[in-house]
Amino acid sequence: MKARRFLICVVAALAFVAATQPAEAQFFRRLWRPARVWTPRSFAPQYWAPPSAPSRPFDEATEARAVEAEINAVRERNGLRPLVFDAELAAGSRSWSAVMARLVQCKHGPGATSEICAAGQRTPGETVVDWFNSDGHRAEMLNPYYARVGAGVAVDRWGRRYWTARFR
Repeated sequence: MKARRFLICVVAALAFVAATQPAEAQFFRRLWRPARVWTPRSFAPQYWAPPSAPSRPFDEATEARAVEAEINAVRERNGLRPLVFDAELAAGSRSWSAVMARLVQCKHGPGATSEICAAGQRTPGETVVDWFNSDGHRAEMLNPYYARVGAGVAVDRWGRRYWTARFR
């Protein structure tokens, strides 16, 4: 009976860790992946797969400028003037994205106003679409009083991207 209680406690603790810590969750998902069913090669369907396209290397500056361009495209579609790039805002956004990547946590900066952040999206377009689908983030992007924007992106050690955009 004690061994059963111990096992239940261990499973509950592992489930809690997997639910709260993204890195540990990936580890436990890999550890407890269901076994694959073996099929003989002769019965397995054969498909031709085109060669995979070479992936382009990650470039923070290019990704950040692409976020700014996507935000301006959204603003123009909604009848607002485009925002001008601000190097100071971009530096702050890059810095905060790096902090989020180091902490493996997406949250707003201390005392940050006019800031939107996200984590996990793979492309600038995906990020801006997610921001646009959130009421608070959409309000920040479409604020007619803003004139400047600076964006930043950083990658944590597991390849997850952290995005930040600041407005003035």
